Amino acid sequence: MRALVLGLVVLIVGSAAASAAAQSRCTSLKYKAAGRAALAQAKCKMKAARAGVAVDADCVVRAEAALSNKWSKAEAKGDCVETGELGDVQAAVDAFISAVMDSLEPPTPTAVCCEGGGSCWHGTQFADAASCVQFGTTAGAPGTVCDGATGSCVAPPASTGQCCHLPSVGVCNGGPALDLAGCVTAGGLDYPFSATCLPNGTCSFGP
Repeated sequence: MRALVLGLVVLIVGSAAASAAAQSRCTSLKYKAAGRAALAQAKCKMKAARAGVAVDADCVVRAEAALSNKWSKAEAKGDCVETGELGDVQAAVDAFISAVMDSLEPPTPTAVCCEGGGSCWHGTQFADAASCVQFGTTAGAPGTVCDGATGSCVAPPASTGQCCHLPSVGVCNGGPALDLAGCVTAGGLDYPFSATCLPNGTCSFGP
């Protein structure tokens, strides 16, 4: 947990001017309050992860209220380098915690399998049936995956086959009708055989 506090302080300091700040008891207390706010929110996430439940909203509210209270006490010292920045610091704390969550608990990609012309597509751009239509393909049944052997959307597990990863648009294309030469021309990464087109839009060797 101390590492979380240190990380937030580095984030805040890194965004500030390189010149040293004036001596200030108020600002010193604000740094301490910001670090403790990050620690408090991290503890909320920790308890939820340990129990396998949603984060307690009241826990987060208490953490935010504590930061606000400590901020007021700090500004009462009267020697603040800056005042009225509580909202910006709270946003920085929230962004830091969100970044940590994205690393520890990556969100599951929301994507549907799209098929057409002997090949299938996956990627976070394909969030629903309408997005498949927009790209000239048809959405497979809910929960289906791109099958490299047939180029269609099937119930998992998928068979491997040719695959093209297009990192610039975050999608992959798989199936026997896949044009690997065209994949490379379009700036993609070609996997000629035994690869799987994954829902996150990348290709992976093996099933």
